[in-house]
Amino acid sequence: MSAWDAAVFDDDLAADVRDEYRDLLEQRVPDAEATKRVVDAFGAVTDDEDRATFWLALAAAQHIVGRLDDAVKAHALQIIDDGVGMELWESVGGADLARRQKMLGRLRAQLTGPQPAPKRVRRPRQVTTDLVAGDILSLTSDSGAVALFRVLRVEDQRDGQRPIVALLDWQGGAATSETVQGLPIRTNEGVFLYADDDPTPHPPAPAVFAPIEDQGRLGWRDAGFVHVARVAPSPGDDDVEMIHGMHWSTMSWLLAAWLERRDGPR
Repeated sequence: MSAWDAAVFDDDLAADVRDEYRDLLEQRVPDAEATKRVVDAFGAVTDDEDRATFWLALAAAQHIVGRLDDAVKAHALQIIDDGVGMELWESVGGADLARRQKMLGRLRAQLTGPQPAPKRVRRPRQVTTDLVAGDILSLTSDSGAVALFRVLRVEDQRDGQRPIVALLDWQGGAATSETVQGLPIRTNEGVFLYADDDPTPHPPAPAVFAPIEDQGRLGWRDAGFVHVARVAPSPGDDDVEMIHGMHWSTMSWLLAAWLERRDGPR
């Protein structure tokens, strides 16, 4: 489950679908061709959860810009009405399930109601970063626990430069360039919390993030990250896949909460 919350685009696949679709519109690709390209790129998924995520994300993205395709709408409504992809949400239950159900009801009303006029989609503000490969960042929780991150590389994406940042396998206090050199990348096991008190098992993968500024233009410093060192990039950093895209502020909140669960009060 790649979702970090219940909203349509609080999911890595959904965010990718939205970004790909908007990127095509920004390039002035005609509506029907843009839909076809996105379906060709993402629509072959067979897993129920991913299939639901794809069609809901594409329908929502099209609705927002006033370009909802009839076939996409039909797919999305069938997904909602048949409860496709809801098994894991139902297994979690509680407030998470309630938020997901509320979102689906709201999305269904948007898709079946009057559609907004088509909007011209402009390229997003291009952002830059002062981080470079090898930069080491730290994040300290309220109880004093420390997480360390290494910038693997900086990628050029549709909205500008985006650092690719890995959570390092570290459990200690303040670090120096000597102590962090060569630290391995940690997996994402236990990092994500999908219910109030239960870290849902997550398929193990490198804990690698592509954080961006939020709408208030809050960057890594604003989110509580501190630059502690710069080391030589490690062999293979360019080949490590980004797993989680989110705002710096969201990443800070997630990792601070994980530190509290991992280390407990001091």
